[in-house]
Amino acid sequence: MTDGEESGRPPVLVLAVNGKVLGVDAATGARLWEHDTGGRGQVEIAVHRERVFANGIEPAVLCIEYPSGRFLGKADIPRREPGGRMLLEGDRLYIQGGGKVTCMSALDGRGLWHQELERLPGPFWEIAMGFPENVRQVDRTER
Repeated sequence: MTDGEESGRPPVLVLAVNGKVLGVDAATGARLWEHDTGGRGQVEIAVHRERVFANGIEPAVLCIEYPSGRFLGKADIPRREPGGRMLLEGDRLYIQGGGKVTCMSALDGRGLWHQELERLPGPFWEIAMGFPENVRQVDRTER
């Protein structure tokens, strides 16, 4: 069950499109809230308990309260390129992009560690990340 179902309310569906993060009533489709990630383009989202994390064109991760949509803040992350993939495991959020991996607390957004990997040749580099039964498989070096 989701938080919404436990409280008797329908859950909030979280969407990301054109640089925005939206909360939509899952039963009616009504837009409940919206946040701008700082530019158009790809946005990666992860939902963990009462938090929504959004990683867009800016080198920062937005933190939004779920299901209310209240903006909680943003955490800067070190990287060379915009975007990047996220992986949630337990109470940790792993973010990769531009040959770097950053680990943050999914509870409070604190940076826990950062690892810069050797840069591979090519115009585009992403890292596949995973734990047993929880994998983000993106490992391309060119478009």
